[in-house]
Amino acid sequence: MKRIAIAVCVAVLVFAVSLWAQTPGKPSVELNHVYVTLQKDTIDSIAKSAFISEQFSMFEQKTIKTVSESWTGTYLMGWRGYLELFAPGGSEGLMDGSSGIGFSASRLGSGGAIKRKLDSLPGEKTLSDLSTKVEGKDSIPWFDSIRLQSLDKGAFSTWLMDFRSDYIKFRKIELTKDGLFDRHGYNASRYTTSEQKKAFESRLFNDLSEVYLELDASESVSFDRFVTALGYGVSEDRGKRAYHAGTFTFFVSTLPNPTYRVRKVVCTLTRAVEPRAEYRFGPDARLTVEGYTAIWIFGKD
Repeated sequence: MKRIAIAVCVAVLVFAVSLWAQTPGKPSVELNHVYVTLQKDTIDSIAKSAFISEQFSMFEQKTIKTVSESWTGTYLMGWRGYLELFAPGGSEGLMDGSSGIGFSASRLGSGGAIKRKLDSLPGEKTLSDLSTKVEGKDSIPWFDSIRLQSLDKGAFSTWLMDFRSDYIKFRKIELTKDGLFDRHGYNASRYTTSEQKKAFESRLFNDLSEVYLELDASESVSFDRFVTALGYGVSEDRGKRAYHAGTFTFFVSTLPNPTYRVRKVVCTLTRAVEPRAEYRFGPDARLTVEGYTAIWIFGKD
């Protein structure tokens, strides 16, 4: 009986671990995209850049609508990740420097388990609601937005997107062979013609790898609780708190009065760029490209 009990305990433990660590080397919750609010002159400069729209990424400026809200943004679409750029007022309440991070659940429907982990955090309240996207005459369940109230719609926000299967089917988004949500499949589904696909495949922007945050004390505490509940590992690196999962790392500095919460974003590239090139866009965005790396710096010098 003792051996049976031990075997059952081991089986339960293995099953629990498998739910959380679904695929070796792949986190169950991934960094999906980053948004930053920049001055309008900066957005205009980025929009006029031939390097951005013809070499760096797919470039889109559009208004997205759900049944409850809408926002107008500039999108730099990479092979796996993307950057979402707003001008002040592009979405309700956004001012210079307002920033946020969107995560995505790798397994559709796993948001409920993650919400229960967030619900257990002392002194926090978890918010969860369904975002329903409006595309033409269609209204399609898009994703469940799961977040902490303390990081909701402020100067810095972060949330988890658990995409609905209805939207995956509507957009014909390809999952992985293991049935997991695939960020590349999500981005690629935007481009359906042969010309669009060829353009998408030719761009440099591959993925997001590092995000450097400057947060106030309360934001820093809430972010720590949120990402550790999502399964990110924690360490100290160069005087900053670092959070790791898969190929992603967040570095967090705590400041008394930060302005641009997302200060630096490091992107991987699909191919090497030589020689080193630097671009300045308006008063609060700079881009350096060298080798297989692109580095965005946001905020005024």
